[in-house]
Amino acid sequence: MRPDRRTVLAGALAGAVAAPAIAKAKPGILTLYDPAEQAARAFAASQGGRAIAIEGDRIRLARRLFSQGAPERLTVIGRHADLLLLSEAAQEAGYRTLTSEPFPSDGLYLWTAIKRT
Repeated sequence: MRPDRRTVLAGALAGAVAAPAIAKAKPGILTLYDPAEQAARAFAASQGGRAIAIEGDRIRLARRLFSQGAPERLTVIGRHADLLLLSEAAQEAGYRTLTSEPFPSDGLYLWTAIKRT
């Protein structure tokens, strides 16, 4: 199923808000997204880099991803509870928050961070 135009535009707008701060980051992009939400899937696809669905135990997922060579930029788009768990794990792994805001789709939130140098 293809995302509708409004969903893609909402994802692009959310990415544009974070773009100035993210532009300073080095290559290596990881986007974690809620696979049950069409808007989250469309946004993750538009970001480039790796996109991984948020499934299973969130803390184990985060630890596994951060131990495999942490990306320079991390974006999480999902439900508030997932955002809290994953952002906390990312901060423990050395990430600094750039943006944290509601996503222009009902019930989703967007969190973006970069790896501290």
